[in-house]
Amino acid sequence: MTDTAVKNGFEQFVDETLTATAEEFRIARALRNGAGDAPTRLIDALLGRSTALHRYVVQPELQKYHTEILQQFAVIAAYAADDRGVEPYREQLLSTDTYVDAISPTVSSEKRADIETALLDRSTTLGDAIVPLIRHPSDEFWTTVTETFTKEEAKNFVNTKFRFTQPLDTFPAAFRFETTIDPERLLGPVGALLPATQPFTLDFTEEATVAMKRGEHRIIRNTIQTVHHQYQSDS
Repeated sequence: MTDTAVKNGFEQFVDETLTATAEEFRIARALRNGAGDAPTRLIDALLGRSTALHRYVVQPELQKYHTEILQQFAVIAAYAADDRGVEPYREQLLSTDTYVDAISPTVSSEKRADIETALLDRSTTLGDAIVPLIRHPSDEFWTTVTETFTKEEAKNFVNTKFRFTQPLDTFPAAFRFETTIDPERLLGPVGALLPATQPFTLDFTEEATVAMKRGEHRIIRNTIQTVHHQYQSDS
């Protein structure tokens, strides 16, 4: 039994999805819609620093998400390989879930409990689905997939288990993605010409949701094409 193949395949899918998300993300739209009371002149100045914004704002957020989702998947894989059930992993599954961190502070305690239960169920459902893959002896992802699933099962697996944005549809308006913008770091000497350059909170929930869904859709479509190719190669 090995989880190497499924971890490698999952990481490749995450890498491709986040690359596509970065391509879809429009920092200008996020700034215009989520900068709150930040002065218009400041926003205009920041919009002229798109490269710096991607380097110091967008990329760190994507890297954080990348790290968190792989950390959680390691816990999911451990759960899948263990016959003791979910209890030994409950706290870890929730503490490593990036959506738990993103639950809006405006959500009631009762609603938060419902969301956490749904997120836990989502993780264990994925864990249950990868059990046959973990039991396969190969360390190569597509060998493991084609020797474990039929073509239709593989397509269904990709379509249903790799949709990471599903909580955004199940619980609309329940999550908030935000970060702190430090204008002085981004603008340098230009910032001295502006009346207010103190750090402010950027709420990029709307733009992140759009970008994540579009990126995910592209990569799921591409992955299903890869499924077709892999099974044709095996025939």
